[in-house]
Amino acid sequence: MKNRKLHFSGQKISRIEIILAILLLIREIYQFFTLRSIYGPFNGLIREFEKYKENTYSPIFMWIIILITGILGLKVKKRFWIWNQISLLMIFLSMIFPLIYIYFSGWRIPVLIILIILIGLLIYIQILMNNKNLIDKYAIGLKDKIFAVSVGAIFAIIYWLIKIFFEME
Repeated sequence: MKNRKLHFSGQKISRIEIILAILLLIREIYQFFTLRSIYGPFNGLIREFEKYKENTYSPIFMWIIILITGILGLKVKKRFWIWNQISLLMIFLSMIFPLIYIYFSGWRIPVLIILIILIGLLIYIQILMNNKNLIDKYAIGLKDKIFAVSVGAIFAIIYWLIKIFFEME
C-alpha cells in the first residue's frame, strides 16, 4: 500500500477560504437583514439568548478578512502567507480572549483545558507554516513576520471593539 499524505496546495486552500468566506458572509448578511435590532421593542423573551442584527457585525468583519486572504492566495504567495498568518492570529485571539475572561470568572478547569488545546493547535499550525522550505521559497523575512503578527493583533482588537461597542447592550 502506498502511503498517501493529505496535501493541500496554496491554490486549494485559497479556493476553500474563498468559498467558505463567501458562504458565511452571505449567511451573516442575510441575518443582518432578517433579524430584528436589539434596540427594538422587547417581547418578553430572555434577551441574552437571542441573536440580533447587531450580532452580525464582527463575523462580517472576520469573513471579509478571510475572503481577502483567499483572493490574495490565488495571486501572490508571499502575501498569501502573510494574510494567512493575520487570519489565523485574528481567529485564535478572538476565541482566546473570551475564554480568558471565563477562566477568571470561575470556570477554571474546563476553560484551562480548552485554552491549552487552542494554544497547542496555534503552535502546531505556526510550526507547519514556518518551516524553513516555505520561508525560503516565498522569501519571508523578519519584517514580514512582525507585520503579520502586528496586523493580526490589530485585527483581533478591531474585532473585539466591534463586538463591545456595537453588539453589547
